[in-house]
Amino acid sequence: MNITVLLPVYNAQRYLDAAVSSIRAQTHQSFNLIALDDGSTDHSLDILKQHAREDDRVTVITRENRGLIATLNEMVDHADTEFLARMDADDIATPDRFEQQLNTLRNDNGLVALGTDIRIIDPHDRILTHFKLPRDHDAIDNANLQGGGLNICHPVVMMRTDAVRQVGGYHNDYPHAEDTDIFLRLAEAGKLANLEHVGLHYRVHPQSVGYTHRKQQLQSARKAAIDACTRRNIQPHPSLTNQNTPDEQPASPADIYRRWGWWALRDQHLKTARHYALKATRHDPLSRESWRLLACALRGH
Repeated sequence: MNITVLLPVYNAQRYLDAAVSSIRAQTHQSFNLIALDDGSTDHSLDILKQHAREDDRVTVITRENRGLIATLNEMVDHADTEFLARMDADDIATPDRFEQQLNTLRNDNGLVALGTDIRIIDPHDRILTHFKLPRDHDAIDNANLQGGGLNICHPVVMMRTDAVRQVGGYHNDYPHAEDTDIFLRLAEAGKLANLEHVGLHYRVHPQSVGYTHRKQQLQSARKAAIDACTRRNIQPHPSLTNQNTPDEQPASPADIYRRWGWWALRDQHLKTARHYALKATRHDPLSRESWRLLACALRGH
């Protein structure tokens, strides 16, 4: 085995079976999957145990709830392979994800973390859009240094285990932006990159952290970037210290549906675009933006 898959699980029964099945169906079959159930109160543990009975590569750990960062570090401690592959319990890995990432990492010993492009899907598996992420180290690191997110998509990243341990694993100081922090620290140990290949169907839903904890996520990402600048003895980007930066308010349902509708329209998923345009107008019938989206979706552009 040369890959340990890190799958944190908390009350994820709706999508968990599909997520684990997508890992078990990888074209590269040499891996261990550690699924740590962080005190779920739904049927997540039952689903995990069923997969463990069917596949001896699946190891299930369960305990009381301690939170995501403690869960990730505990799984890193259990790993005994050269590479770590992250996975979330509501996403779907494409079949050749591991094969593509492993081939690239083996051909470049300087790479310490490798992501891929992602396809965004909605709660019902409908495709919304295709995100092309920055390819090379400098583009990724510079964006992270500005406090931006999703420059490497955390649940599709593959990392060198020794590099993750070298930088101290995941830190508790950056709630909801622990990924930005670890990628900034990994960038100080080696190179980051993203493959021009879709390795993950990344699910969005109104309960996603990026919606429910957006303000804290942005604050933590900015703190991670400022701390990285301090370590590197460089000046922070002006946006990080701008006291007039407006607070990010939680997105309303209509905001979310409009965003999904525009994404789907941009990629010509017209049926999906019209679906979310209608939902946006129902939730916010006085919004001109909702009606503009509906008109564009009906027109097809």
